[in-house]
Formats: sequence, structure tokens, C-alpha cells
Amino acid sequence: MKIRNLVKAIFSASLVSTATLVAQPQTNAITQGPFYIVGYQSKKCVDLPRSNPANVIIDIYTCYRGSANLRWFLDDTTGDYKRIRSLSSNKCLTVLNASKEKYARVIQYPCGSGGSAGGANAEWLPERVSRRLDLQSVLNGHPNPDWYQLRNRNSKMCLTVLNARTSNNTQIMQYPCGGSQNNFVWTWFY
Repeated sequence: MKIRNLVKAIFSASLVSTATLVAQPQTNAITQGPFYIVGYQSKKCVDLPRSNPANVIIDIYTCYRGSANLRWFLDDTTGDYKRIRSLSSNKCLTVLNASKEKYARVIQYPCGSGGSAGGANAEWLPERVSRRLDLQSVLNGHPNPDWYQLRNRNSKMCLTVLNARTSNNTQIMQYPCGGSQNNFVWTWFY
């Protein structure tokens, strides 16, 4: 009899616990990816150099399949903003020191811990700029892609490649959005 009551009590407690979990608010956050994020002008991928777990400056590198340091998740935040999170380190693209200055470097940093900016320096708004064809069908991974500029929530500046360079290991930074420069233009594919 005592064992039956004990089992009944445990079973009832687990039901209450389950009901509590179901009753908790759910978020509508969606994670997409992992993707290769490629620049239109450089034809290179956003890269976490050598899969480094430290808070290093992000750069571009030749896209090649199978490399975790070239793959990124797009995590919904609020509005249409996204966190761009590394498959390799699980850290996010973040504007260094929550800077609002042009030429500020972009690093990887623990997601959601943006210091004085409260994490807004790690949130990016994809703004569609055009539909461009080819680029070798985005390196044979995505036909007819949409192309975007990625605007930082905190600084209102866009993700770009330093001095519009196209060579491997060129650093990524923020710069005022706009103009006809293709080094602001990005797409992503599986």
C-alpha cells in the first residue's frame, strides 16, 4: 500500500511538473542554418579564423564545403533582426566594444552579452537590396539568391569587408550603409 501511494505521488508530481512546463510562455524564435555567408564582391565566405574559440576579429576566406568555421546560424531576436552565430564556436558576430564608429571591427563574442549595448551590437537586420543572378549560382549552392545588406541594430551601420578587398583573411568591419558598393552585399546558402 505504501509503495502504491509513493508511486501515485511521484506520478502526480511528474504530471504537475509537465503541466507547468507546458504552461510556460513559448518563444517564436527560429534558428536557420547553418549557412555559408558569401559576399557578392569578394566571392568569399564569412570566416571564423582557424575556428578560434577566442573573441577574434572575423574575416573572409575562400568558401569550401565541410568547414565549420565558415558556417553560421541565423537566430531570430526581435523584429526582423538576427544573431549570426558560429557553428564552430557558438558565438555571435558582434561589433567590437559596441562601437558606433565607422571602421569598427566585427568579432565573435558570447551571444546576448553585448555589454553597454545590451546585445544590440550582435543583432543584424537583413535588408534585401536586389536579386542578382549567377555568381556561379552562388558557388553552386543556391540558385537565384536574394542579396542583402546586414545592418547592425546598435550602430545602424552595415557589415562590410575592409577597403572592399577580396583576398583571404581580410577583416570584416562596419561602415555606413548604402551606395552602390558591392562589398556591403551578402547572401547565404546551405
